[in-house]
Amino acid sequence: MAAALGVQEQGARRIPMQDWLRFPLYLLRRSHWELLRSGERQYNKIEGIAQHLVSCGLRSPSERTQTTMCALIVHTSPEEGAMRLEEDGVRAQALLSTVKAVLKAKILRAKTHGTPLVGNEYIVELPASVGELPATFRQQFFESIAAVEPPIDLNPVWRSANAWVCRSTNQRVRQEAFQGFAGQQAMVQQTALVAANMIAYWLLDKRLLQGCLVCRFLRLPKKRIQLDPVSCSIL
Repeated sequence: MAAALGVQEQGARRIPMQDWLRFPLYLLRRSHWELLRSGERQYNKIEGIAQHLVSCGLRSPSERTQTTMCALIVHTSPEEGAMRLEEDGVRAQALLSTVKAVLKAKILRAKTHGTPLVGNEYIVELPASVGELPATFRQQFFESIAAVEPPIDLNPVWRSANAWVCRSTNQRVRQEAFQGFAGQQAMVQQTALVAANMIAYWLLDKRLLQGCLVCRFLRLPKKRIQLDPVSCSIL
């Protein structure tokens, strides 16, 4: 059965986080899956799924609930190479930050407008099937909707969600961020070196051009200049 708390029980103790890891099983409207698998902007996909979950009663999503949303968006994306996003710690953390921000805004709006929980029940954990939901919740949301089987295998989604980077202080994120910064610094240094060598070459060429007049007068041999094609330094 679904783990749920009544309103009075919520007030009696600290409200627990909601582990809605199974929420992909509750995207029963075909339009939800069509949105996820479309070429729509990623932000719009997050907004659409977040709105559905908040309408169902999501108020305090656990981090794994949020990473499940991230993983689902990545695994249903038609974009080529999107699957690699979760391997990029910095980008994965950025996607998670967007999901958190959108959910927070939707939840705040629901609380501000006083949107009540269905049947005054706070569902802590979603069950494995709609039939195990509280009767009031089931009747309001799912009785009149034909169940739509997920069009993808959800096991890879859940595995990705469990391995998702949740903190910007994660060692992998810090290492990738440092490598990216180091790469940018190296590029800047290389560009500066090329520019400096080109300026030095131009100035030296100017001096030698003037020196050639002396060489011609004194009948001295002219010095040839060679430039390294890789480092652009004077040989």
